[in-house]
Amino acid sequence: MIYELKVTVDNKSTMTKDHKNFGYYFDSELSAVIDSDNGPAIGGTSSLLIGKGFTHPNVCNLKVRYGGIEVNPKLLNSTTLSTLSPRVSLPGSVVLSTSGNG
Repeated sequence: MIYELKVTVDNKSTMTKDHKNFGYYFDSELSAVIDSDNGPAIGGTSSLLIGKGFTHPNVCNLKVRYGGIEVNPKLLNSTTLSTLSPRVSLPGSVVLSTSGNG
């Protein structure tokens, strides 16, 4: 979706001299974890993550989050990432998520 961008400063709206567009895109999504869905607290467990939206043109800094800890995944193809789990101080379950812009 493309929208016209309008800037408002001090309650006054203005358009830029050159019209600019702002586009929204869907966040990347994870649908499956393959090879391993658990590992030791010392980290280093290899997993394949299956999903979509990893190769959108606006994705510039793809990250995988294990809870609040970010790691850099390896993009294998448009639907598959490879990643290593990080070291954690406390064992337990975490939510895996992706971010297209860090």
